[in-house]
Amino acid sequence: MAELLVDKSIMTEALAELHVVPKSVAFTREEENLSAIGHILGYPYWVRSSSGSSGLGSLKISNEVALRNWLVLNPDVEFFLASQYLPGRNLACKLLYWKGKLVRAASAERVNYIMAKVVPSGITGNTSFGRLLNEPQLVEIADRAMQHIFKKTG
Repeated sequence: MAELLVDKSIMTEALAELHVVPKSVAFTREEENLSAIGHILGYPYWVRSSSGSSGLGSLKISNEVALRNWLVLNPDVEFFLASQYLPGRNLACKLLYWKGKLVRAASAERVNYIMAKVVPSGITGNTSFGRLLNEPQLVEIADRAMQHIFKKTG
């Protein structure tokens, strides 16, 4: 389960049938047909390293040239995930389970990021300022996703 949750491409694939993740394309830096990603997702789209919880290798891509340049600038990232760009709020949901039962949940909006000025996207994955929200629908969607992952991983 930990491997599934840490690798965004594996998690996205596992949750695709629930329709709770944006359309995405996993690819390696050796991908020869980068234009196919733009055809599948449309422009702009978001690209990031497929693993980890931070914003490693993340950027809003507006054309194929930008993606090619971004791959050159991130030589240590081997696996990427490109996803539809969804404008709007950046929400988070923390869930605490005990013996398979959801016992606590917290929803928040990420507003500012630590060291945001040092990355082109402004998003580092590490929140410096956020606000708690009362978003029952967000909790319901997150719990549904986790229940699905529990069933998939046993």
